Amino acid sequence: MRKFYLTLYCLFLLGVFTACSSPAKEKYRETKALMGTFVQVDVCYDQTTQSKLAATYADLWKRVGEIAWRMSVFEDPSDVTSINHSYQHPVKIGADTYQLIQESLDYWRITGGRFDITVGPLVELWRGVKDGSALPSEEEIRSLQKAVGPQNIRLLEGNRVETLNPQTHVDLGGIAKGYAVDEAARILRAHGFEDFFIDAGGDDYVGGMSCENRLWRVGIEHPRIPGKLIRVVGLTDAAVTTSGDYEQYKEIGGKRYSHIIDPSTGWPAQGPVSATVIAPTAAAADALSTALSVMPPEEGEKLIDQLGQGYASLTITESPQGDLEEHESRRFVRHRISR
Repeated sequence: MRKFYLTLYCLFLLGVFTACSSPAKEKYRETKALMGTFVQVDVCYDQTTQSKLAATYADLWKRVGEIAWRMSVFEDPSDVTSINHSYQHPVKIGADTYQLIQESLDYWRITGGRFDITVGPLVELWRGVKDGSALPSEEEIRSLQKAVGPQNIRLLEGNRVETLNPQTHVDLGGIAKGYAVDEAARILRAHGFEDFFIDAGGDDYVGGMSCENRLWRVGIEHPRIPGKLIRVVGLTDAAVTTSGDYEQYKEIGGKRYSHIIDPSTGWPAQGPVSATVIAPTAAAADALSTALSVMPPEEGEKLIDQLGQGYASLTITESPQGDLEEHESRRFVRHRISR
């Protein structure tokens, strides 16, 4: 009898263990072309959440599409283009755009001016330079630098903004995509999904665990060999963004020029060829990776280390001979899975 009861007890424990263990989850994916890239959203679901997928994605795409339109520097009228026509005429914008501008000014202070949403005039200047044409003169650059800096915009009550220099143009390209990813994550959680992977052209956020119940793996692309990964990191409830000259750049006179402009010099970034930042939010990772692209690597590492838990970075520099050198912040090793 004792053996019989023991067998029943073991079978009971086995049943409890099986019932309490997490059931296998399936992966569902949707992809849309938004914000100048492809936004891919993977969600892990089970029988209890499968019926919510359609409504969740509908809300998600509606919100991301709204952000893509209102925070675009190209769509007219958008919140950003309205600001860029607001010299001496304050305009009212969306509360989220207003708050993101406030957050951007915080990152301007944190990065010592390296992340600057008013760098628009310089971005437009360099965007117009074609291969074979003359580079901008120092006089042109210095003239436009007067329109760059937070002192050239004024935030007023009631979500109103005005520019104080007729040449000042706001460009949220260095943070809006990250903000959109954060909003997508918020919507997924609000609908009951905790395990997901959002990829917006290099701005990634992972929630919870993968559908195989392990850390999400995110690859960091080699800055000079397309399709090759230089590192793989393991993450949960974190964002990772990579900025650099490896995807968006132009060649002028046989020389590669980054699309990222250094506000302090007015010239395309001459720092790391790749800057990857891990952060609690995609907006933070977006802004900080942009800033690290125009900072000496040791200065960028110091900044990331000072920000505390949840922040890590990997920057890659290139010698004149084409040799690459990797620079890790102190906490990056916690996330490293492989080379």
